[in-house]
Amino acid sequence: MDLVVACQLPAPAPTSAGEPYASWARWLRPGGVLAMITANPAGPGRFANHTGAIITAAETAGLAYLQHVIAVLAHVEGDRLLIPDDHGASTEPVSARNPVHVPAHADVLIFLAQGAPATGGQA
Repeated sequence: MDLVVACQLPAPAPTSAGEPYASWARWLRPGGVLAMITANPAGPGRFANHTGAIITAAETAGLAYLQHVIAVLAHVEGDRLLIPDDHGASTEPVSARNPVHVPAHADVLIFLAQGAPATGGQA
């Protein structure tokens, strides 16, 4: 395949055999692209960033990390992100002691299957 787009929220944790990243890497021809779309779940609790674990799992599967794109999910007004007040995750009030992670963005991680040089931005 030339392109595999995987979307799982939160990101799939790799198994001891490196799945699902190893399968995705095998499906791609040399120079093919894996686009992994992920986001941290909204709601109460500590923010957890899965990006590093995804990059490590993909590289272990033989894919080369190429790009990290932020896809903004919130409405933008001027230089501000407008986040709705109702997060639907908890009846507890939001405070420094009770933080709520809001869904403001998704991460799009791009990987290149080994075996072909990058095009250097040419279309």
